[in-house]
Amino acid sequence: PIIFHSLSTVILAQADRTMITWLRSSADTGIYSLAYQFGMVPQVFTTTFENIWIPWFSVKMQFNDKMEIKRMVKPYINTVALLCCGIMLVAPEVLKLMTTEAYHSAAYIISPVVLGIFLMFIASVSIDLEYYLKKTKTIAINTVIAAIVNLIANYLFIPRYGAMAAAYTTVASYAVSFFMHYCVVKKIEPNLFEFKIYIVPLVITILFSITSNILMDQI
Repeated sequence: PIIFHSLSTVILAQADRTMITWLRSSADTGIYSLAYQFGMVPQVFTTTFENIWIPWFSVKMQFNDKMEIKRMVKPYINTVALLCCGIMLVAPEVLKLMTTEAYHSAAYIISPVVLGIFLMFIASVSIDLEYYLKKTKTIAINTVIAAIVNLIANYLFIPRYGAMAAAYTTVASYAVSFFMHYCVVKKIEPNLFEFKIYIVPLVITILFSITSNILMDQI
């Protein structure tokens, strides 16, 4: 089942650019790809943190030390949220310094891409537990559904709104993935990851995403 999960993850990451070229133009794809590369910077940190978290989490689950997991998961999520917010504020200026004016519109795409990465990260908190419990079919089904949502939303909105639409359809797809994986985990381990641990960092990250675009011209 993990093969289908992996393929769907690739679709979520790559379909936007292919569909922008197909439904709009290669010029729009170039702008989106540039913004996407800047927006993917948080993934460097999330991948590093996950490489530390997953072995630690697995050992704690093995010894049934769920209280320690509950104690540590909140600062784990908050740290990534803080990094994402910082990158949202800095990346547009860096992009403008490194590119010509023709690419400056890509700055408005960075914050939704970063928001999507954060949603993918908080979904991974649930996915790690599903992996530990060998719920691979559930992981695959949920990720396939999220990929289908992404493809349909891209087809509907990219012709009308262009590359910006692709960024927000990715956010929507990762949000669907997060909620589906969370619902599964809530049934398996109802007291391990309470929803309230996600609320504050998620709301703050969304507000930073909106605010950074509204104040884009204010350094």
